[in-house]
Amino acid sequence: KIIFSSTGGAVYGEAEIIPTPEDYPAIPLSPYGIDKLCFEKYLQYYYKVFNQKYTTLRFANVYGPKQYKGGEAGVVAIFCSQIASGKDLTLNGDGSQTRDFVYVDDVVNALTKAMTVNYNGEINIGSNVESKVKDIIEYIEEYTKKTCIIKKNPAVKGEQQRSFLDSSLAKEILDWQVTVSLKEGIKATYKWTLDNN
Repeated sequence: KIIFSSTGGAVYGEAEIIPTPEDYPAIPLSPYGIDKLCFEKYLQYYYKVFNQKYTTLRFANVYGPKQYKGGEAGVVAIFCSQIASGKDLTLNGDGSQTRDFVYVDDVVNALTKAMTVNYNGEINIGSNVESKVKDIIEYIEEYTKKTCIIKKNPAVKGEQQRSFLDSSLAKEILDWQVTVSLKEGIKATYKWTLDNN
């Protein structure tokens, strides 16, 4: 059996149904999302033609300790690293963009559960909470007792405004749900960053 780590928001694109269920049309807006969707289609093909069993997990925005802070992805890791280093926070757009942030330990739990079920298809793995990017800054400030200096950049061209997954199927099929809130996850991520920056 193949367990495929796919993506939620990047596969659905700018969805009109929020939270977005698995049967919503996949219209990715990025090469990353297109690549993930392409592999999903190959899995569907191999299951139908060769009976190759699989479960695809469409992850929301995964974050947590040890996350790579370079590049443009991983806003929690980037913000934690910037404030731990005494740097200004770099905010693209006005911070009103929403995301579905799911902690890495919960993701590992979902992967483990996916190995034990007989389900061939896609399952969203998200937090069941829609959070604004600027909420992350508020939680970091609350935890660190610091006021962040924010450097605002223009919004990234083509960036989704909202991304929030309907994860009810994960509860039904995997008996899975989140155990770590965004506030708790940010505390753990910041602490690790501070110790390893």
